[in-house]
Amino acid sequence: MDIDTRAAYDALIDDLVADARARADPPENEQVWASVSDRVPDLTGDVCDQILSLSTTAPDAELVEEVTAARDSTDAERKRARAVTVLVQDVETRLDERAD
Repeated sequence: MDIDTRAAYDALIDDLVADARARADPPENEQVWASVSDRVPDLTGDVCDQILSLSTTAPDAELVEEVTAARDSTDAERKRARAVTVLVQDVETRLDERAD
């Protein structure tokens, strides 16, 4: 996975929105999480950096802490958790924009 442009990032969010909608329409938070979680194996350090730099959303620090505190997480796992929370937030924002 390579997300080196804003257009590529927007396409990823659109794909995740479509996947969440395929799970349930309208999708709830758990379908969004499931869609994003399916992409976790693709979230290498470089991809996480790209996500974090292209998103306009800040990682959910409380959620990142909750996820990483459950086990002795490495720096790479913390970065992945930040990227995952950003993706979830951006997918939910896109869903809200399209519902209006």
